[in-house]
Amino acid sequence: MAAAEPAALTLLCPAPGAPSCPHGPALLFVKTSQGKEEGRRFYACSACRDRKDCNFFQWEDEKVSETRLAAREEYNRNHQPSFTHRQNVDRLHEMIQSKASQEKEFSVRSLLLDIDFRYSQFYTEDEFCHYNMFNHHFFGGEAARETCRKFLYEENGERVIMVTDPPFGGLVEALASSFKKLMAMWNETEKEGHDNKEMPMFWIFPYFFESRILDFFPSFSMMDYQVDYDNHALYKHGKTGRRQSPVRIFTNLTPSMIVLPEEEGYRPDKKKRQKTLKRVAMGICKRLAMKHAIFSKRKVKNKKKET
Repeated sequence: MAAAEPAALTLLCPAPGAPSCPHGPALLFVKTSQGKEEGRRFYACSACRDRKDCNFFQWEDEKVSETRLAAREEYNRNHQPSFTHRQNVDRLHEMIQSKASQEKEFSVRSLLLDIDFRYSQFYTEDEFCHYNMFNHHFFGGEAARETCRKFLYEENGERVIMVTDPPFGGLVEALASSFKKLMAMWNETEKEGHDNKEMPMFWIFPYFFESRILDFFPSFSMMDYQVDYDNHALYKHGKTGRRQSPVRIFTNLTPSMIVLPEEEGYRPDKKKRQKTLKRVAMGICKRLAMKHAIFSKRKVKNKKKET
């Protein structure tokens, strides 16, 4: 007798009026099994896959009393999310902010979007937005959205790039949905030349998600560069890690724009050399740093043509 196919958990389209947990609007899921009808739809936390971190659950057709709704809203207000999966993009934002404060000629600016509200204690409203990348939720409401919109607006030769480093267990479908909405915000800035173009982006994620990422972003390609982590026991840089890192960079930038570091064993194509990976990662533009993603902004000077 053949073993039964395991049930799959499917993320459905964002549902208007979805109930909220402390991490913002919940996502709508359904369990499906091959050859069987869809299961009952339900809402669950967008950010946490482990119910120990957030045990929110509600059937889509469940009727919730006013008393229970009021209690839930009170609970959500008193339980702000304060966890950080990794700190790579956060550290990049900190480095940009530090360098900008010390060097007058340093032209890169950054805005951190992160689910950890504690960053509000260290950064101003123009430097940090409390944000959940799994449901595109700005905890600060329209004011925070406007901060993001203003940052994405390019002027005086500025350019924007987004760098995102999500937790490996994050749902690709949910992440891609949020990234597309951020790209749409960039397009809505009404800057000339944005039509039918994508905002430049680096998505740092394991290589085995390549096909799923390309399903949502066909213009992306996976770089050969192997991303290591100083604070990861398995994937530390060099020989100190117990395993080789499976993490790569997916980008919609032209690969020839990025030259990988020779000191790490990569051999650049000198004919196509333009900028080192470090320069690209540190600010060919204007970065918006979102815990798992960062955009940064930098002025790009036009060089005079040689006569």
